Amino acid sequence: MALDKISIIIPAFNSGAVLNSAIESILRQDYENIELIIIDGGSTDETIELIKKYNSQIKYWISEPDKGIYDAMNKGIAAATGTWLLFLGADDELCHGIIAAIFSSSPFTNTDVIYAKVIIKNEGKELGGQTNYEKLIEQNIPHQAIFYHQSIFQRVQGYNLNYKILADYDLNLRIFEDQDLQKRFINHTVSSFCSNGISNRTIDYSFFKEKKEYFINHCKLSSKDKRLAKYYFFTGVALVLKKNLGKGAGNICHAIIFSTNSFYYFLLTIDFIFSLIGLRKKYKFV
Repeated sequence: MALDKISIIIPAFNSGAVLNSAIESILRQDYENIELIIIDGGSTDETIELIKKYNSQIKYWISEPDKGIYDAMNKGIAAATGTWLLFLGADDELCHGIIAAIFSSSPFTNTDVIYAKVIIKNEGKELGGQTNYEKLIEQNIPHQAIFYHQSIFQRVQGYNLNYKILADYDLNLRIFEDQDLQKRFINHTVSSFCSNGISNRTIDYSFFKEKKEYFINHCKLSSKDKRLAKYYFFTGVALVLKKNLGKGAGNICHAIIFSTNSFYYFLLTIDFIFSLIGLRKKYKFV
């Protein structure tokens, strides 16, 4: 039986200090049909020299200015020739033997998305589990745990560049909302990733604002639906930063009142207030 080709796409930018580990974790896989694609955003550090070191083992790479990580990922989609596509960050690592464990013996006919679990490197915490669109509204699946069938991008297109940080969340929501697409959860841990990225205290304002409105107006969720708390909270934080204090405070208070964990959002609010007066790291929005 011919093995499905797996395209592993790494977007990179000034990633010379970490990219080696990501590449090595792929090259160590005991699976014969993997293509590695690296899309670099025009790095000025040692990233290009590192890529050239592995030139013979990289199917395709390019280094040029881009519009951010999701622009790079869309370029990776265009370059990929595999049946399944997996996106890794430059500081992520594949778990040992995971590609063979998933694809060597399991046929995935009539499947559009295979999703699994990940481990947060610096915390040792495992994330993931069986989900659906309703659950996904509240909790995303890390892209490091998802294999997308190449045909899916003809149906849902690629990453929306209007979302600077959470376009992967948007893509997953669109996929899981489409009932004709077949999703399959497998109880494997695909990769380890670091959670200290740009998204920690940077808010994708367009994502949270537009998705909140979409869930209420299109999906007909109640504005009091507890799954929407984070959308209200981060929209509110961004509005405060944009000097729209009244509307921002209203959204933040809404999140505290209508959530499954009011105390959590209360603590986040205190943290945000401290950041405003310089006692905590600043929040920002894009």
